[in-house]
Amino acid sequence: MSGLKPYLLILCFLLTNFLQAQDYQPLLVEGRTWDVYRWSSFCFYNPCSGGREYISGDSIIEGITYKKVYSKRFTSDSPEGFLIPPLSVSSDSFLVAFMREDTLEKKVYARELYTSFEESEYLAYDFSLAIGDTLSLDYLGDIKLVLDTMFNETIADGTTRKKWAFSDSNDFFGYLDEENYYIEGIGGTGSLLYPFLHNFEAGAFTSCVIENGEKLYDFAEGRSEYSCDAIVFTQKLSIENNITFFPNPVQNTLTIKSQQLLNAKLYDLSGTLLIESNINIGDNQINTENLPSAIYFLAFYDQNGYVGARKILKQ
Repeated sequence: MSGLKPYLLILCFLLTNFLQAQDYQPLLVEGRTWDVYRWSSFCFYNPCSGGREYISGDSIIEGITYKKVYSKRFTSDSPEGFLIPPLSVSSDSFLVAFMREDTLEKKVYARELYTSFEESEYLAYDFSLAIGDTLSLDYLGDIKLVLDTMFNETIADGTTRKKWAFSDSNDFFGYLDEENYYIEGIGGTGSLLYPFLHNFEAGAFTSCVIENGEKLYDFAEGRSEYSCDAIVFTQKLSIENNITFFPNPVQNTLTIKSQQLLNAKLYDLSGTLLIESNINIGDNQINTENLPSAIYFLAFYDQNGYVGARKILKQ
């Protein structure tokens, strides 16, 4: 009977690992997409580029199996160098990285193409941390992140995921002075490849995670026009059927005829908010007399958030 003890111990160990793996919500799932925007000081700290990242297929590198990460670029009617909603997704895709996930260790690794991380993988996520643990990420250099809090968060499909929130232990000139967190099976506030990615001059943020066409998580909901609804084919409401405005080009007064209660925001090409007005049912007027001659974007919001935008020409 004593000869069975080693086998029972091994069986218990394997069963424990199996149950832990079953409890873990994997990040790298085919059919899931991440909408990522990249901003810089050159674009007045507004998004300059971005794309929809997704997983498709495998590749073996140095005997290790990785999942391939592709991206489809975002496009808009805004001038080159700016991304202002509404946006659409290009049909062309390109390979940007390789990623792998160890579900037993609860860690995710990546190799980004065309960078110094192409030749060797780096740690992107560690979902095994406990409160007080320090997270060191190669791409952040000397910056160390400390896990402050862990809690459960209910996402759009009704399931609960674990959320890790971090602080910068170095206080490196406020390098990570925003809310920094990642969610099991969702990703982080930066990008899919770099969950924490921003500094004084440039950075990236994930706005929306979608799985099989359904919203899974919206990082920007209620905080920015770059939410899940920024992409035109995900909008649930067509503004063409509910709003008309004239004249366009406009000189002194823009008339907006609406069939519903809305909030309108007029932005210049740098993304600066110039005018905000509540829109009632019926005819509404916005005074544009003092605006310089230029192209502007008029964005509309209802009680659920962004619903669409149109280009306005001021003469």
